Amino acid sequence: PLSGTIFVSVRDHDKPQVLAAARKFAELGFDIVATTGTSNFLAGHGVANRLVYKVSEGRRPNIIDRIKNGEISLVINTALGADTSEDAVAIRRTTLAYNVPYATTVAAARALATGIEELREGNLYLQSLQEYHPVRRLGPARLAEAL
Repeated sequence: PLSGTIFVSVRDHDKPQVLAAARKFAELGFDIVATTGTSNFLAGHGVANRLVYKVSEGRRPNIIDRIKNGEISLVINTALGADTSEDAVAIRRTTLAYNVPYATTVAAARALATGIEELREGNLYLQSLQEYHPVRRLGPARLAEAL
């Protein structure tokens, strides 16, 4: 997505690492929504965001409702442990059903932020793997030699 709202919910270990990506998304004009712990961390480091409820909190509207309503353009969610697995599974299933891009690692979040920035600036050039590594057609003699 080139605009919209990004949902961020990461485990405590990932909070410091996701900060740079969140800042980049904010600079690019994206709105950010986050669960309580992530929201507090981001706000404490100067990244504006709005609170969204986890499914397991039992309050509505929650992140699943917001994805289903078309309010979320991108999901960044790292999860670990029994407390987050129910939410993470529900989020993954919903993003797949509603065709919302989903990053499960901080590295992927940073790559998405950089890619979106480059795409907006027109600096992104796409080509297939075959274009990067052209296949050389070898005759039987050269093929045997290469092996």
